[in-house]
Amino acid sequence: MSSADFYATLAGRYDELFGTSEDGLQFLREEGARAGRRVLDVACGTGAWVRRLARESVDVYGVDLSTEMIERGRAIARSEGVDPNRLSAGDMMEIDAHSRGPFDLVYCIGNSIAHLAAVDEVRGFVAATADALRVGGTVVLQYVTVSGLTVGEEFELPSLSATGATMRRIYRRLGPSDIEFAAVLEIAGEPPRSISQRLLVIDDGAMLEALHAAGFASTELYSGFDRSPVDAAWVRVARGRL
Repeated sequence: MSSADFYATLAGRYDELFGTSEDGLQFLREEGARAGRRVLDVACGTGAWVRRLARESVDVYGVDLSTEMIERGRAIARSEGVDPNRLSAGDMMEIDAHSRGPFDLVYCIGNSIAHLAAVDEVRGFVAATADALRVGGTVVLQYVTVSGLTVGEEFELPSLSATGATMRRIYRRLGPSDIEFAAVLEIAGEPPRSISQRLLVIDDGAMLEALHAAGFASTELYSGFDRSPVDAAWVRVARGRL
């Protein structure tokens, strides 16, 4: 199945499988997602985080490359009384040209940044983020690190479950800069759908270097939204403040 077809199908269950988390929301609030602040969610999917923050009087917007995700998100937003125009289709590399900028906070979570093709693109995205922020603004980036995996080794993330749907996710180390992301989406009464994508290996040093190069004077790295110190965990949360 093509990536486009897989994500078009996933859009119908995205909110249920990839819901917001209280620890993530609290982290974003502390970093600037507060009433009256202007915030941008990059690679927002169907916009679950956007809608949640909008109900807290945050002036929040979301952008995603998938038109299917955005169309689904707008429909949900209408049903919840949230302005659907807060969600728009767009390229994460062009957020510095977003019509609602500049922002107080830009965040990109869920390992979306690993879909970029190369470390140079990560640097370009981080630079565009800096240009999209006000002076003193903050960026929050969440990614999966596989630096502890040898080539050929794999690990499986916890399965995601919703009513009538399950999604399995496996990462395999392909080489120094490549990961294979394999996923199987099972929806009751339908044949399983699978996808295999090449993702970028992002290590902590490269992430901090990109933040510093873009002008973020204050940077921190955590193993999760609870701000735990960097350890052997697979998930990282990087924060930079201009």
